Amino acid sequence: MVLKIRAYEDAVMYQAMEDARNDPSIHALHNHSFSAVPLFLSHLIEMPIIHTLHLPPILPNMTEALRFCQQHHIPLNLVAISHRQAQRWQSYYPVKRVIYNGLAIDAFPEVGLVHEGTLAFVGRMDPTKGVEDAIAIANQLGKVLEIYGAPQPANRSYFETQIVPLLQAHTNVIYHGSVPQSTLLQNLRHAQALLCPVKWDEPFGNVILEAMAVGTPVIMYDRGAARELIRDGINGFVVAPDDLQAMVSAVEQTALLDRARCAMTVREQFHVNVCIEAYLAFLQTLLSGEC
Repeated sequence: MVLKIRAYEDAVMYQAMEDARNDPSIHALHNHSFSAVPLFLSHLIEMPIIHTLHLPPILPNMTEALRFCQQHHIPLNLVAISHRQAQRWQSYYPVKRVIYNGLAIDAFPEVGLVHEGTLAFVGRMDPTKGVEDAIAIANQLGKVLEIYGAPQPANRSYFETQIVPLLQAHTNVIYHGSVPQSTLLQNLRHAQALLCPVKWDEPFGNVILEAMAVGTPVIMYDRGAARELIRDGINGFVVAPDDLQAMVSAVEQTALLDRARCAMTVREQFHVNVCIEAYLAFLQTLLSGEC
């Protein structure tokens, strides 16, 4: 099934690039896919292409394509979504530009200046997200934990055998499953803190910014882009990986944070307009031949 999906995606990407090449109104392309096709064809298309990498180097088709392009000196315009992510790609192909994701913050609800003392967890029900740690932390503190997110098909067994028993055993844990973003943001703005006990190198983390943008500080293990998104003592805390006690202590410290200031740090640095302007500037350099 995975091979069929990959083959279909590659065929779609090839056709999309062919259509763009034959359309005189298109002057540049921006690739967000996980297909290797746009990478291989970049030097054959008579227009600049930006490739934004949204994952760390975990897909063999992507890593091998970039390694091939580097070995054969095929020029690519790569963008990483964090400096940590860019570092992880360097051995496959140098990534010289980082542009953070942006949020349409103007459409967000007002900042929640008063919290209800609850904790929140948002993410896929996946072993890499650390929901078990979030439950353990909430239980130790005697706080309500509200969980948002659902398992993907590949993780259904993990969810049913590892997580459902925990949900049933702890009455302070409320499982909401997947909810609309508007509902999620409204609920997050009333939480004391968002817990992100991730078990992998998260390349970015939109939900981290979403929580902080509505005034809710985030506590995250020191993995991936954590230190690029979170400013200790301002909009949350970064603690040692897998250190439950450090996260427990950080939760207690979040009660002292200025939630308006927490939101302001995100609204200034990660507004969607900042992201758009950065991409437009990059496109301008490519179209003018400066790169």
